[in-house]
Amino acid sequence: MKGKRILDQVKYFLNDPSYSRFHEVNRAYRKVCILTDHNWLRREDETALAFETDTSTYTIRMDNIRVLQDVSVKGGNDARWKQLTEVDPRLFEIKVREAQDLNAEDNTTKPVYYKLEGGPNYKLSISPTPDQAYSVKLSVIDSTPEIKIDSDVNIPSDYIDTVAMLAASYIMGRSSSEQTQREGIQLQAEAFSEFDNLVTDAHHNRTKDIDRTPIAWMK
Repeated sequence: MKGKRILDQVKYFLNDPSYSRFHEVNRAYRKVCILTDHNWLRREDETALAFETDTSTYTIRMDNIRVLQDVSVKGGNDARWKQLTEVDPRLFEIKVREAQDLNAEDNTTKPVYYKLEGGPNYKLSISPTPDQAYSVKLSVIDSTPEIKIDSDVNIPSDYIDTVAMLAASYIMGRSSSEQTQREGIQLQAEAFSEFDNLVTDAHHNRTKDIDRTPIAWMK
């Protein structure tokens, strides 16, 4: 599906065949991707990073990545991927001490825990410190790609109207006509009402993070 198809729908909702901007289309698409639990922007990367012997801190380039969801490790006497556990920075320091001897020397082995700091690139710290090289897999959500007239749009095709309605509502909200503004509010409400259906269709009968207890980061 090309960007032109969404723009044509925006023109229809606006009743304005001359409209040609993609600014509101991209704003609406970003909103849909942020507010829905989408799988079309998820991917796994086994080439971006590898753990090295005696090295506990790494930099993860976050170019075109919006969210780093999980970090998994593989190697040693186990060829299976094992998901590391992200911990609060204060708890991480406890985990570091637990992996040290009484002289504060690291007892190296396969990493189990990690913490993230910094930006725009992430500083990844792991514990215990690796005793050898290990393969790493990152599970990420990509940044929302920009939509242009001839670009392929990565979204279920049944929901192009959702993006178009939301984009049109942004445009109508700037109108000097109160009637048009009210129509824009109604159109936006209709677009948001479809978000739950989009999530259900994209993740039908699936449970997220079934083996992980949610971490309460907000105090």
